[in-house]
Amino acid sequence: MNIFDNAKRKTFDVVTQVMGYDAKWTSSVSGSSELTARVGFKEPSEKQELSGIDSWNPNEPFMEYRVDFFDGLKTRVDAGNLEHVEIVGVGYFAIKEIQTKVDGEVYVARLIRTTP
Repeated sequence: MNIFDNAKRKTFDVVTQVMGYDAKWTSSVSGSSELTARVGFKEPSEKQELSGIDSWNPNEPFMEYRVDFFDGLKTRVDAGNLEHVEIVGVGYFAIKEIQTKVDGEVYVARLIRTTP
């Protein structure tokens, strides 16, 4: 990893540590263990633009997380499986779609508020 990639990763970690949320995901595959990570979360209350994300509804909640967090989540969602995540202290969400940000190191998951 070069010096700039390392700095980008550390910056993401600092931002999520300070302003992020704890999130929990347990795969819908029976017997799976719970995975946790610190994520960026936003539940917009007004229209906003997101660079690099296609087909985006600006009024939907979303979370951002590093590609090395929640191993297998994107693969399961891409395969059409219904997966859920808990944003601790905020609520439960079904995952509609996960897209890769332009840098290739961060995923953005579109969420729908749900019940546990």
